[in-house]
Amino acid sequence: MSREPTPEESGIYEQSMEAVAQILYSDETHSKVMTILQSGAQDPSKALASAASIILLQLKERSKGQLTPEILQGVLKELMMLLGELATESGAFEVNQDVMMRALQQCMSVVGTQQGEEAPAQPQGQPQAQAQAPMPEGQGGLISGAMG
Repeated sequence: MSREPTPEESGIYEQSMEAVAQILYSDETHSKVMTILQSGAQDPSKALASAASIILLQLKERSKGQLTPEILQGVLKELMMLLGELATESGAFEVNQDVMMRALQQCMSVVGTQQGEEAPAQPQGQPQAQAQAPMPEGQGGLISGAMG
């Protein structure tokens, strides 16, 4: 970001990171993510990008338009580091800076988090059901999901 985030943006970012953790560690999503990571040894950056896309699409759906491209980029970077740790800890593959940068670029093009872009509701060629994965019960919007 070229400027300091506002208190509101900082709050949305924190809530977004809490929601990312809830999404990632929900039973359904966690098993999908771990399957993707476990099968990603041939192309680790693609595996990281695919796993992150699943989570970010759910986050964007929950956020109901509150996430700016800058907030999404920050969330994506944190999420990639978290997924990299999961991949390494599970023995799926090692993540280095090159793998991380390629994964970030791939995911940003899929999820539409690049600066100034209008975020698409869904990546092209993806089945509708994937973007509309059910939310864990009791999870309303981003804020109520992070707070509840």
